Formats: sequence, structure tokens, C-alpha cells
Amino acid sequence: MVIATTTRDRDAKGRRTDVWLGVLSILIPLVIYGATLNGRVASDYTSGILGTQFAFWRDRSFSLGPPGSLITDTVDKGAYKGLYYSAISPGIAILTYPLAAIGFRLDGDEFNPFGYALLLDEAAIALAGALGIFFTYKICRLHAPPLPSFLAGLCLAFGTTVWPFATVLFPHVVAMFLSTVAVYLVLRNCKEGPQSISILLAGWCLGLSTFAEYVAVFMALPLLVYLLRAGGRRYAYAFGAGMLVGPLFHLFFNFVAFRNLLVFPESLKPHESAGILGRFDITGLPGHLVAYLVSPYRGLLLVSPVIALGIYGLFRMIRNEAMRRDGSLFLGLFLAVVIPYSMWWDWSGGVGYGPRFLILGLPYLAVPISITISEPRTQMTTSIFILLFMASSVIQSAGAFWGPFSSGGVWSYEPAAQTTKIFGGTVTAWWILRVPGSDPLVSKIFAVVVVASLWAIAIVGGTWVAKRRDSDMRDEGGREMTGG
Repeated sequence: MVIATTTRDRDAKGRRTDVWLGVLSILIPLVIYGATLNGRVASDYTSGILGTQFAFWRDRSFSLGPPGSLITDTVDKGAYKGLYYSAISPGIAILTYPLAAIGFRLDGDEFNPFGYALLLDEAAIALAGALGIFFTYKICRLHAPPLPSFLAGLCLAFGTTVWPFATVLFPHVVAMFLSTVAVYLVLRNCKEGPQSISILLAGWCLGLSTFAEYVAVFMALPLLVYLLRAGGRRYAYAFGAGMLVGPLFHLFFNFVAFRNLLVFPESLKPHESAGILGRFDITGLPGHLVAYLVSPYRGLLLVSPVIALGIYGLFRMIRNEAMRRDGSLFLGLFLAVVIPYSMWWDWSGGVGYGPRFLILGLPYLAVPISITISEPRTQMTTSIFILLFMASSVIQSAGAFWGPFSSGGVWSYEPAAQTTKIFGGTVTAWWILRVPGSDPLVSKIFAVVVVASLWAIAIVGGTWVAKRRDSDMRDEGGREMTGG
């Protein structure tokens, strides 16, 4: 009786811990992303999105205007029937438009590249980023205890380029959020018994993700293979049917904007004469793939060293028969992102900080971190985790606080150039312009406090996981000695 009561109490405590850590996995990223929203630096990319939204607000059109009287100029534009349009996938402009419309009203119905419309757009991106971290936590919970899952989510939130790009108007974080919902629904349903409506919803989320970022469509392949093996054709068909929302939204936008179903914004760029497919080059794949992993300019392991623990954990999953199917899915999802972008003509992503194109696939390298740090190993694992997280968070804070745009050359170590702004640059957070007395020294102190707080969470959390590992190993050893 006492044992049964103790077990129930332990289970109830475990559920409470799971709930609280789930809440924190949303709140901590949301607060920090919200405090570091960009308010000083704009790019051609963000101006094009904001210009498209303003065109719809003012003219009920998606055109930036005729030559000589553009709402805003951007390198990512193209002409169609005498009018210029943003050449970016329209999903992000449409999905965040309700908040942008409020911002345009607050800006006095004028286009302001640093006004309330931009800030509210970025707030939507920050919310999507925080929700993406939450669903990454939920995916981790299918494989690991709550605290390691929470720490893995923290690695994704603040140890990768998700952080800098959750503070600016770019589509990658929104696409990441929608894809993590899709992956979570597929995994949960295949483990608990597939339900057609949930699988249909998963396909709908991934289809919507393709509306924000075209490359998300390639993630359908590993998910369909997983569904065929785990649930059969019926669930693969349900997923595919849900995914149709993406192409249908694209076609509907094409018709509304251009009165032509087959004219896509990306195809309007002047150098698209060979077609979009002509801008993929398989011969560049090997070199760009290596550059994405280890180059000083875009190398994932140099910009986010904590991901090394995820790669190791992924290797462990694939070697473990019980987790091999899920490990293979995570590997397939990451490859579905990195391979197409490695063949893309502008594989480096222009002047973006770090490998921004890989954000869509980063959750599936972060999830295995929860397995790595929860395995019964020596204190060395905890120490390595803490050190790698500390290094990664400093690197990413440079992009979040001082703007997620390149500072170095192709062969320089980009974070080294970016971090020089810590001493001479101005923090780009929105409140620097709006809160009286927020001088550069105050903003730098704020940056130090945020990073130090993240370090403290990682140190306390990592140490607690290590203690629980040691306690579980002692309990297991005691049971073996007593024959229990």
C-alpha cells in the first residue's frame, strides 16, 4: 500500500514537472526573443515582406509599384506586366499580416521600415519561435525525461541561429514551428495509435510550412516513409491530403496577385530565365554540404558547437534498435533541408548571420541532445554540455543583440567579426529606441544579464540531470545486489 501510494505521488510529481517545464519552454524563449526584437537594422529581405503587406493594406494589391515609385526597394524583387513584386515566398507576409495591419494603423497609415508594423511582425515571429521550441520539447519527451528535454529545447532556442532569426522578419522560424507541429503529431500518433484526423492535421501543418518556405516540401518524403512503415498507406494518404493546403495556397496567391496560377514570386527575379530548377546545381552539393558543417563562414559546428552533442545522440539513436526508426526520421528530415540548400545557387543565404537556411532542420539535431545528456555516463558529459552551450549561446547572442547580418568575409570566422560589435556596436533591440535613458552601456549590461541567466539555467539543469543519473544508477545497483 505504501509502495503504491509512493508510486502515485512520484507519477503526479513527474506530470507536474512535465507541465511546468513545458510552460517554461515557451515562456523563456518568448520573453528573451521579445526583449531582443530588432528595431534598428533592416534588410532588403525584410523590406520586401513589409512592402508587400503595406501594398495590400493601402491598395489591396501585392505589387510594390511601378518603376520609379516603389513602396520600398529590395534586391529580392521582380517585374511582371510593368509592376514590381517581392520575389519571396508570400506565406510569411500573409500569415503575419493581421498584426502588421495594426502596426500600419499605429504608424499613421504610412510605410515605416522601423515602425510598429515591423515590430508587430517580429513579435509574431518570436511567438512562432517560442511555440517551435515547445513542440521540440514535446518531441524530446517522446524519447527522454522532462529536464533533459527542456535543456535540449534550450539548446535549440539559444544555441543555434533560431535565436537571431526569431528577432527579425524572416520566414525560417515560422516554417520551423509549423514543421515541428507536423513531426510531433506524426510521432505521437504512430506511437499511440494513428488517427486519420491527426495525421491529416500534421500534413496540413507541413503544407502551411511550405507556404512560408518552399524547401519544407522535401520534408514530406521522410515523413511519408515513416508513416508507411508505422501506419500503412491509409495514413500516408491522409498526410498527403493535408499537405495539399500548401500548393493550393500558393496557387490561390498566384491567381490573386498575377491572375496566373503558374507565376510564382520566386520566378520573377531577373536571373530566373533558366527557371527555378536551373538554379540548383548538384555539382556544388559536396562542397557546400561540408561548408555547412565546418566552414568558418557557415559551419554549423563552429556557429552552434552544442549541436555536436545532437549529432552524437543521433548516431546513438540509429545504432539503438528501439530508437532506430525515429533516429532515421530525424536524419532524413535534416537531410531533406541541407541537401536542397547545398545545391542552391545562393547556398550561404546572402548576408544572414550563420547558416540561416538550416533553421528548418535544426530541431531534429537538437532533439537527440536530450538523449545524450540523459544517458548514464560520467560527469564529463554534463561538463561538455555546459561548456558547449555556453559557447553556443555567446555566439548566437552576438547575432541576436547586434543584428543577424554578416560582418565577415566568406573565409573569415563570422562570429569573431560579429562579436567585435559587443565593444563598439549598438544593440539593435527595439526598446533601445523607445525607452528613455537606454544608453549603450545599459543595453550591454542587459545583454550580459540575459546570457548569464541562460548559463545559470544550463549549469543548474545540467547538474541536476547528472545527480538524477547518479541516483538512478545507485538505485539500479542496489536492486541488483538485493535481487529485486
